[in-house]
Amino acid sequence: PEVKAMTDSNWSAWTSSGNANISQFCVGSNLDGRLEIFGIGPQGLIQHNSQKTLRGDWNGWENLGNQHASH
Repeated sequence: PEVKAMTDSNWSAWTSSGNANISQFCVGSNLDGRLEIFGIGPQGLIQHNSQKTLRGDWNGWENLGNQHASH
């Protein structure tokens, strides 16, 4: 999936957050502005990705264990 970030009232360019089959996103920002993304992955498992640094690269998608999303 690709994401955009709001920085100083301007939108960033589209940036890849990694290759993953993720749907139903929820994005939030930390106090320092780094983005955190949660989404539903294959088999309904909750997936998470976060920025390493503000406006920086992504850590990569991780499965949050046996947590299943309910629809």
